[in-house]
Amino acid sequence: MRQVAVFMNQAAPSWVEFWGHFKGKLELTPLPDILILDEPTRGIDVGAKYEVYSLMYELAKEGKAIIMISSEMPELIGISDRIMVMSNGSLAGVLEKQEFNQEKIMDLATSCF
Repeated sequence: MRQVAVFMNQAAPSWVEFWGHFKGKLELTPLPDILILDEPTRGIDVGAKYEVYSLMYELAKEGKAIIMISSEMPELIGISDRIMVMSNGSLAGVLEKQEFNQEKIMDLATSCF
C-alpha cells in the first residue's frame, strides 16, 4: 500500500475527525490510472512542494496519467509534459514540452476574449 499525504485548505469533515489517528495520511489502494490535482501546491512550503512533485513524477513513471490544474506558470512549465490552455471555458490550445514558454501560454490564455 502507498501512503499519500492529504493537504486540506478547508475544515475537515467530521468523519476525518473520527479517523484522526491517520494524521493526514490516506491509504489509496489501488491508485486510479488518472489523477486530477487542482492547485496541488497552493499554500504549502517549498519542502512540501518538492514532496508533491516527487510523488507526481513517481506516479507518472508508473504509468499514471496526471491532470494538474495550476495558476503558477513556472510550476506548469517545470513539471508538465503537455499544457492544455483554457480561456473563457474553452480549449484555446495544446502545447508540447518543446513549445513551452510564458508568452505562448499567455497568448493562448487571452485568445478567446
